[in-house]
Amino acid sequence: MHRLEEKVAFITGGGAGIGRASALLFAKEGAQIVIAERDVAAGEETAALVEASTGRPALFLSLIHI
Repeated sequence: MHRLEEKVAFITGGGAGIGRASALLFAKEGAQIVIAERDVAAGEETAALVEASTGRPALFLSLIHI
């Protein structure tokens, strides 16, 4: 059983380091992932990694436009 099933994790700084690791771990535990990141390429890469590892999409929000 996934501990975070039916939960949403909003990860700031999700493009690298602890943010990326958290996004991947939370996704593997069943959470839907929202990634907020200023570096568009890094945020999109993390979203792609989440999808590749879980088969579920992640939402990426660019903080440049907010």
